[in-house]
Amino acid sequence: MAPIGIGLAFSLLGDTTLYTVLPDPDIAAQAGLTLAVVGVILGMNRLIRLLTNGVFGLLFDRQPRRRIMLVGMLVGGLSTLSYAVSQGPLLILIGRVVWGAAWSAMWIGANTISLDISGHENRGRVTGQLQMWFYFAVTFSALASGLFTDWLGYRGGLFLSASFSAIGFLLWLLFLPETRPDPAEAETLSEIKASSPSYPWLALAATSIPLFAMGFAFFGVLNATNILWLGQFVDGGINLGRVVLPIATLSGALLAGRVLLSTLGAPIAGAASDKLQRRWGIMTILLLLALAGMLLMSQTQPWIAFSGAVVISIMTGGVSALSSALIGDRMAKEWHGRSLGFLYTARDLGATVGPPIALALTPLLGLGTVYRLTAGLIALAALVAGWMSLRERRRQPGLI
Repeated sequence: MAPIGIGLAFSLLGDTTLYTVLPDPDIAAQAGLTLAVVGVILGMNRLIRLLTNGVFGLLFDRQPRRRIMLVGMLVGGLSTLSYAVSQGPLLILIGRVVWGAAWSAMWIGANTISLDISGHENRGRVTGQLQMWFYFAVTFSALASGLFTDWLGYRGGLFLSASFSAIGFLLWLLFLPETRPDPAEAETLSEIKASSPSYPWLALAATSIPLFAMGFAFFGVLNATNILWLGQFVDGGINLGRVVLPIATLSGALLAGRVLLSTLGAPIAGAASDKLQRRWGIMTILLLLALAGMLLMSQTQPWIAFSGAVVISIMTGGVSALSSALIGDRMAKEWHGRSLGFLYTARDLGATVGPPIALALTPLLGLGTVYRLTAGLIALAALVAGWMSLRERRRQPGLI
């Protein structure tokens, strides 16, 4: 998993640079963009993934993994170059569409590989490692992209980020093996259909609901309202002796800290699910704890609210890891790609609709009410997980 994780970290640098610095009006002006256009640009890649996740999922069911992953890394690097040379919205918008497709290729491929190389006894641990690498990659790219921009300027930082994508391509070219099962040794699709007459849509839908809920809550609502939430407790910033940390800096640090906490939850939850062989049961516990964290964040006492932020951050990593593991448990190998495509489309959908809903409702209802409503969605996901845990246990005692 190490080459995959490092490659993902390098590939994310260009994308994260835009999120980190492009909302600054001065930097947006350097790129020839208005702030209204910046909002469209930042959301375009996630919108396109609602289409491309499923396409690449089907493709990974039919084609070798390594080749598609390499093309995704190469195209992703070219999209970063397009950001660096663009002088207006057209080229950078095209780059965002291209990046969305490239990330679908890399992320769905990475998850498919994690299922290829794992079995029932260690699937949670392997998918947990992948999620840990992902959250590490997000944290690394967030910190590095800001440093690159401060050091070399907006365009210089993006050119350096593109060079890191080239390094990631070489890393995968040298060290990423092909993991697709040999078709001659794997079950044929007709044999699978004979033993399992219909595609397990119920299991797929149930697995997607927790990931949609956490995508909506963590990547959508919390990320979009991060600075508003922090502003309740920090009035413009804090003074540390002679050093003043403004609220924007603190907000960025809080985002990075939440992502780092997610790296803890993923491997722990995955390993626990392997040992206890109760993935749905552990998923239910994770969602109930995430529900508690969301409710705590809606409180006005700082220590209670920050405790909630810690809890929901750790739980998010665990939910992501178990979602991928459950796909490996319930789906035939020939269906892994398309199932993962559907699964992560659900998370991207939640993360896409979360920010506009949260920012529209906050002036009307207040941030605490928005967080409590979001907790209601997590509660619904916990009910689904609890129902699946009981259903699977009754049908196959001793199994997940």
